[in-house]
Order: sequence, then C-alpha cells, then structure tokens
Amino acid sequence: ISYGTSQDFDNDDIDFKNLSAGFGGDFGLTYEYRSNNDIDSISIGHGNYKLKVGVSVTDIGSISYDESTTTTYNVDNTVSTNSFEDEDIETALDEQYVGTEEIGKTEISLPTAMHVLVDYKFRKRLYMSVHGSFSLVDKNDPYANRIINTVTATPRLETRWFSFYLPLSLRQHDGFAMGAGFRLGPLTVGSGSLLSNYLMDDSRTADIYVGLKIPVYRK
Repeated sequence: ISYGTSQDFDNDDIDFKNLSAGFGGDFGLTYEYRSNNDIDSISIGHGNYKLKVGVSVTDIGSISYDESTTTTYNVDNTVSTNSFEDEDIETALDEQYVGTEEIGKTEISLPTAMHVLVDYKFRKRLYMSVHGSFSLVDKNDPYANRIINTVTATPRLETRWFSFYLPLSLRQHDGFAMGAGFRLGPLTVGSGSLLSNYLMDDSRTADIYVGLKIPVYRK
C-alpha cells in the first residue's frame, strides 16, 4: 500500500498556506436539429429542437505537489481490525506495518472524463435522453482521481415552467439505480436513486440534489 501526503500536511490542523499549482480545463459542443428554420422561433422557443447531441471532455489536467511524502507499506502481516479503530489511516499503518518513505514531486491527474448526451423529442412536451459518463484515466495510474462510469436513460415531461423526470441508471460498482425529480420554475429537486432505495433491499447508493437558477438580465 502506498500512502502519500503533500508537504507539511497535518490531519489535525489543515490549512491552505502551502498551495500547489496545476492546470485544468473542459471543452465540449452541442448540436441541435430543429425542423423549423425560422430564426425567431429558434431564438425564443423552449425545447424547440427535435434532437440534441452533446459531447464534452471535463477535468483535463493535473496538480503537481513538490516535496510530497509517499510511504510504501509492506502489508504482509496479520493484524486485528480492532487495531484500526479510533486511529487515522496514517497512524494505523505506521503502527502495524513496515514502511519505506520517499520525498519528491508527485503529479496527481484530475478525473478526466468524457460525457455524451443524446436527447430526443418524441412529441410535444415528451422527451427521452440517454447520458453516459466515462473515465478517461488509465485504471493502472496510481496517482489519479476517477469518476464512476455511468449510463443513464431519462424519460421526462417538460414544459416552460414545470418538468418531471425518471432517471434509470447503470453505475459502476453500484449496479442499477432509479430516481425521480422535478423542476418548478427556477427550482430543481431530485435524486438519482430515490425509487431504487425504496423498492430494492440491496441498493448500494443514495443521493439527493437541489438547484436554484437565478437568471441575470441586462438591457
């Protein structure tokens, strides 16, 4: 097991004095097909497209930590799980295993991911979207963050002021999840796992989210 910290990191006294630099960025594009080519209807119509396709890549980059400390432990030892109670991970490893410490520069990759969205309008106010998020980070990279691969299909009823939707997801490590949500004007409330937590005994995920959109107008 390799366990690392940035320079002068202290679990009991975290501050932001010793900051590190990095680079991060996103890019993406969206295409909409509309059967009505009237420029006025395109500019003012709500959900006036027949098909929307979006592709993006997020969190491109990394963060570098100078003089970080990495300790590699040989865990070829039998210990009681009670030894890890009431101890932080670094103290527990130091007390139970032999470790070799190295100090140097460490570069941590951001959780780079690709996102693909296809949204289709079946009829007025009725839509179906399929969204996939996939990690682009090498699974063998020891110094990286990764997203959970997810594919979600979401049927929804949408009007200008109200929306209701039922996301159905397949999530890496979690399996199937089913949620529900609604939008009322600028307020959005929902969960990607509300219904599966209620209906299934072996559900392994839970989440809830709330969003408030505040538009800014200018003349």
